[in-house]
Amino acid sequence: MTIPTVHEIERRAFSGDAEAQYALAAILSERQQQDLARHWLERAASLGHADALFTLAGALLTKTEGAIEQRGEAVAGLQKARENGSIAALRTLAALTAAGLVGDEGWPGALAMMREACERGEAASLREIATLILEADEKDEDGGALLVTAAKSDALAAALVARRARRGLPTNEKCVSLSDAFGKLLVVKNDVNSEQICSRPRITAFRAAVGRDLCDHLVGAALPRLKREQVLGADGLRRTDPHRTAWGALLGFGFADLPAVIAGQRMASLAQLSYSNGEPLSILRYLPGQEYKIHHDFLGPNDPDLLAHGQRLKTALLYLNDGYAGGETHFLVPDIRFAGKTGDILVFHNVDESGALDYSARHAGRTIERGEKWIASLWLRDRPFAG
Repeated sequence: MTIPTVHEIERRAFSGDAEAQYALAAILSERQQQDLARHWLERAASLGHADALFTLAGALLTKTEGAIEQRGEAVAGLQKARENGSIAALRTLAALTAAGLVGDEGWPGALAMMREACERGEAASLREIATLILEADEKDEDGGALLVTAAKSDALAAALVARRARRGLPTNEKCVSLSDAFGKLLVVKNDVNSEQICSRPRITAFRAAVGRDLCDHLVGAALPRLKREQVLGADGLRRTDPHRTAWGALLGFGFADLPAVIAGQRMASLAQLSYSNGEPLSILRYLPGQEYKIHHDFLGPNDPDLLAHGQRLKTALLYLNDGYAGGETHFLVPDIRFAGKTGDILVFHNVDESGALDYSARHAGRTIERGEKWIASLWLRDRPFAG
């Protein structure tokens, strides 16, 4: 098969070929010609190109890291992309439905969408469903088999299969009944024992609250999107700073998938706040020598974000791996260092019982001495954050 040249793609695009217009938009985007790329993307979308419609809708969802002012337009774009055959749009709508951000069908509606995507053989959907089945039982043969099937064309699924093999868990290929597989997901369990670490600041740990397969999935989903973390300056601009040297990625609305939603919902539930109050889930990677120096998560009285989106009442941290040295979450008063194991969730309050800022909740992510640390962070506000 002959691969068309850029000149040929341009010729087809100008002649009205939607597929060529979409391809040209991708080429121009790689060349950092974003305005031209947007032009051709919009032209392809106007002709009903499913991937172009999905890309534009996703761009709206990720336009800001805060509340989504254009959610309605984005969802309408996703729905049109779905109608035109985009399974990626269907999968994203399923995640947003499970999150309570679209419609009122909730978890059953999300599973129905994912069932449709899996019946069409989409590898990413099979991988997400496999991950959720394995979250309930890491030895489940159906979950392992679905993951193996997805791994034939999905790089993340292949990596997850390899990690399971190293742990001696089932990675056999077999025919799986989707009815049986989805039947295992009708009820989401959320029974986790709590352990009070400190009363001031108020800190609670939940051991093994999330399974290793789900933790591995979050790491793999974030890996290609990692960027150097930034801090917000007094001028309102974000920039890199020695105060915070990790790499991070947001698994927010534009990159929503069911495993990320389930993880965020569990973190919010254990923090006893609504998932809708949460900011986008942030995945952080700390390499040797990296740290997050002493800081607080609450917003000061003059912070414009406080008025716009409310106070960060609580922080939930999900530890995605272990086996590294250093990297403890260190609360200075009264000198508590918490080293979470894979799947542990730590919840702490950023304000006291009266709602006043709790300066005893100041903390640091200590320097990694050996290995690497992965963690998921969810800031929870005093009101719904999205929209």
